[in-house]
Amino acid sequence: MDPTLGGSFPWPARGLSVPRIAGHFNLRDRDFSVEYRIPFLAVHLYAYHGRIRLAGQEAAIHPGDLTITPPDGGSRYHLPRPGSHLCLHIAVPEASGPALELPWHVRLGDEATMLRERLMRIIDHVGRARGAPGGPAEAAAAGGVLELLAWLAERPRAGAGASRGERAVAQAAAELRLRPERAWRMADLAAHVGVSPAYLARRFRRRFGHTVARYQLVQRIGAAQALLACTVEPVGSVGARVGLPDPHHFNKLFRRIAGVPPSVFRSRHRAGDDPILRY
Repeated sequence: MDPTLGGSFPWPARGLSVPRIAGHFNLRDRDFSVEYRIPFLAVHLYAYHGRIRLAGQEAAIHPGDLTITPPDGGSRYHLPRPGSHLCLHIAVPEASGPALELPWHVRLGDEATMLRERLMRIIDHVGRARGAPGGPAEAAAAGGVLELLAWLAERPRAGAGASRGERAVAQAAAELRLRPERAWRMADLAAHVGVSPAYLARRFRRRFGHTVARYQLVQRIGAAQALLACTVEPVGSVGARVGLPDPHHFNKLFRRIAGVPPSVFRSRHRAGDDPILRY
């Protein structure tokens, strides 16, 4: 598979900014003849094949690829046939504090449809905000942009340009998040993602800072917290639903991760005093 553009750059993590431009952009450039350089952050989701020059690099782009260009970054394209992409042009927010590390280029794969829907919602908010500045649509557009960028900064680098180990770790983590109740054995999980148990254990710990077992436990307790907060199921039933059917064991593990027993978490949540999940 083609490599992606490497590297990342910082962007304010606390600032809200409404896109200055949001919508479809038609492109028919050939031979990198036109340079695009704007004073805004540019987010592009492509629906065509071509090549891009950006950040001193050149790479292929495919339908479902996304690039993020910093203000005044400069980009050039070569397309064998005309195409269009979704774009957001976002002004630098006036904010200080921590920064998000945004990737230059993401190969989204199966996540492209989800991201396209996110972009379309933001574009719709921007369109409605033009007729009512300062209203709910403008707030929704700014919040949608920050959520989108935070998701892209946190997303594991597991696209086509990622290493075999990164892809295996991302796939294993996704399995543990989506099916926390499943009693994965390390050997079975490693075989499922196509690597050896020792290799997965080593790469997983490097990526997340703790073991596969700890990661699975945190996912189970997080799922249990959601059930305790949103249902009236007995505590024992909640434990069974997240793969911890022994009530005593569930209580002990929940307290180890969340800091309080399940019953206390539920009562505090209902009182508006939510304990924080500690990883």
